[in-house]
Amino acid sequence: MKIKIYLGEWFYNLGLVGFHRIIKHNNIDELEYDYKLGEDYIEFDSNLLNNFHEYYFKYFLDRYDSAKDQWLKIQRYLSLIKKKPEKIKDYLKFIKEIVKKNNDKIKKIDESIFYKADEIYKSLAKIKKEDDVEELEIELLKYKEILFDRKINERITLNKYKSILSNSFFGQVSYLNVVNTAKTIEEQKRIMFNDYISPILDRKEIEKSVKNIYDHEEFSEFIEEFGKKEKSNKNIEKLCKDINKNFIKKKRGLNELENYIDENYYTCSMCCNEKSLGHNFSEGDFLPLGVSNDNTRNMFWNMNITYPICDICRLILICTPAGTVDIFKGYMDGNFGYEDKIYYGFVNMDIDVDELIKINENFKIRQDKESPFKELLLDMVDTEKKIGVWQLQNILYVEFNSDYTSKNCKMNYCHIPKYLAKFLQDKAMLIKGIKDEKLKAEILDNIIKNIDLKFVTDKKLRQILRNEYSSSFNCLRLTEINYYIRKYKGGITMKDKEDKRLKDLYDQGTNIAKNFIDNKEENKISGIIYRLLNATKSNNKKDFMDTILRLHVSRELEVSHLFLQVLNENELSFDEVSHAFISGLTWNGKPKNKIKEENKNE
Repeated sequence: MKIKIYLGEWFYNLGLVGFHRIIKHNNIDELEYDYKLGEDYIEFDSNLLNNFHEYYFKYFLDRYDSAKDQWLKIQRYLSLIKKKPEKIKDYLKFIKEIVKKNNDKIKKIDESIFYKADEIYKSLAKIKKEDDVEELEIELLKYKEILFDRKINERITLNKYKSILSNSFFGQVSYLNVVNTAKTIEEQKRIMFNDYISPILDRKEIEKSVKNIYDHEEFSEFIEEFGKKEKSNKNIEKLCKDINKNFIKKKRGLNELENYIDENYYTCSMCCNEKSLGHNFSEGDFLPLGVSNDNTRNMFWNMNITYPICDICRLILICTPAGTVDIFKGYMDGNFGYEDKIYYGFVNMDIDVDELIKINENFKIRQDKESPFKELLLDMVDTEKKIGVWQLQNILYVEFNSDYTSKNCKMNYCHIPKYLAKFLQDKAMLIKGIKDEKLKAEILDNIIKNIDLKFVTDKKLRQILRNEYSSSFNCLRLTEINYYIRKYKGGITMKDKEDKRLKDLYDQGTNIAKNFIDNKEENKISGIIYRLLNATKSNNKKDFMDTILRLHVSRELEVSHLFLQVLNENELSFDEVSHAFISGLTWNGKPKNKIKEENKNE
């Protein structure tokens, strides 16, 4: 029988994209199962699901391949040792840490393999000199064989991806429950099949028999035989008993069965097509949006926790992790732990299925970037300007970081307002021109969240004073971006216009910085910059202008008329004037190409 799944809300579309990725990853013969993408749906023969649990596990075992990940880390440190053999002790300690952590996992899986791995770990302790690099490489190649041993890698990867899915997507449901950890991978696949796939196939088999069997006795025999099969799903068992009790024993006509199911079973609240056999949407179906229904009845109207969903929708929702892109927000400060910086992202648009899949594949390609969605956005804008403002406004980007243990979920919904869509169309090169990937990610994150960039500029200028950052020109670029966004927000389009006043203020600051450096008085600059930054942050125009006047008088320079904008702010804002000038004042005399190289590596 055919199964047709339509597009819906963003999280349902996320599952749909994930389902498609799993199918594609396994190189399924699409013609055999009549698998096709419609305008707003995916359609396939139900026989495709017979081995879907196998496809599902293979996808995640490949995506989170532990051996590949650990070996890449080891290779990274090994290449550093080859480049700088004199630092072998410094880098070797990181390799030993990786080996030790993996050995702890191997010990729980196979004692004999652990013995070999432990011998390699002990041999690493003997490597101390530059001449031992070749011996180190030989030992690590032996360890590579252990890492890629199928039994070891499969079990470690399984535990790794189950931990991710449990903690961020579903909690302790089905095979993800910790009680199943000791079971073999085949046993866990069977649990998933029984919980998510078997109910769909059983239901389709019953539907097929209702349509094809017209004789009451024949149908009675079918239900009797069907009921004898081992059923792990209570809802299917209940349906069979219901049919037996209300139709077969009462000898009611089969033509009434469909009406009976319509009247006595809820329609799925998600797809609005299939019938729910008793399952209600909860945190076990999609943790970021669900709650533990039984424990939070007071959150529901009249304490009615009924939100029925069908088995097909449950299957689609368990595919949601496959539809996401893993994002690591490295630019977040040290107050956040590693786990707090890991988000899962998805791009939703009101377009056909094929285009939605392509957009998210393009998004996935950029996942190694500091901010993949923002890179995708800039690329979409840069593609010969083909994407229109209305299409940009149609984008909904969702990213989330959820934690099952603490019942905490941080979710960011981002859409592109009209003014920002126009800005990106006209001025995207201002952002693309920044080579510092972390700064670029932070800029895009802030403008999409409608956060004023003056805070980022102030932070970067203070980092320059503490020798933690070096590009004064990037600070000017930040100020220019903030200026143009303010203009577009106010309804002023500047497609073919370039305002050079901020660059003029930057140049004036640079000239004064050069004056201090030429006179061997650069040690005085920091104090002046701190006063200007503090006056700007506190919106103290009087102190700011007083410092500006004293600075120019001491250097015997004329005060630019542009500083009058501080007082009236009819063209440039106080922050823009101040930050553009201070950016120039932080110039340290380094050639631009050297500054660019430094910031590229920050």
